[in-house]
Amino acid sequence: MSERIRWEIHDGVEILVSDFSKITSPDDARAAAKESEEAICARPLGSVRRVSCVSDSFFTDELKKITEEYSKNIRPYTKAAAAVGFTGLKGIILKAINRSIKFCDTLDEAIDWLKKQ
Repeated sequence: MSERIRWEIHDGVEILVSDFSKITSPDDARAAAKESEEAICARPLGSVRRVSCVSDSFFTDELKKITEEYSKNIRPYTKAAAAVGFTGLKGIILKAINRSIKFCDTLDEAIDWLKKQ
């Protein structure tokens, strides 16, 4: 697993951190999404607590399609999902794609919320 996609243990709770921040190309986004998806889909259905970080990333129509496909594929495996850095248009689009995601201002806030889910 890369530094972008990593499992972390917080107070005994396993959380997948998918760091999509500072991604500058669709190819990089696709590779990170694929790695995250593989990590999530290797777990039992409905078991994954995850946080996606997207600070300083760009968002285009192509990235919207990548995000939609990724979200659709991982939804059955997700127990709880949080997001950091989804502001403005990115936040509006993600909320339309995934209504159950919790938006947080910081990674620490997201992890604290996920630990309780």
